[in-house]
Amino acid sequence: MGDCDCGPWINWSHCGFGKFDPRTNALTEVACPSRHCATWVRLVDGKLTEHERTNGGRCPWIGVRVVDDRADSLTAGNRIIDTEAARWAGER
Repeated sequence: MGDCDCGPWINWSHCGFGKFDPRTNALTEVACPSRHCATWVRLVDGKLTEHERTNGGRCPWIGVRVVDDRADSLTAGNRIIDTEAARWAGER
């Protein structure tokens, strides 16, 4: 997980969906785990970046590290978004 296994952190599977870079296989974005946010959130250094809740205000999940637990999840393939394919679809 890194230098420090201390929190706060959550598993990627708790977010429901994720986007991965097809070149590096790195987790790049996740669906915010908050039920009050309906957005994709970019990860910087593995942490959720700044975003707002749908009803306004700062999301309390900002700064939480997201741990990639794909190896532990049998159904992970159903929730992975191919960023390359999504990018091509958006350019059509």
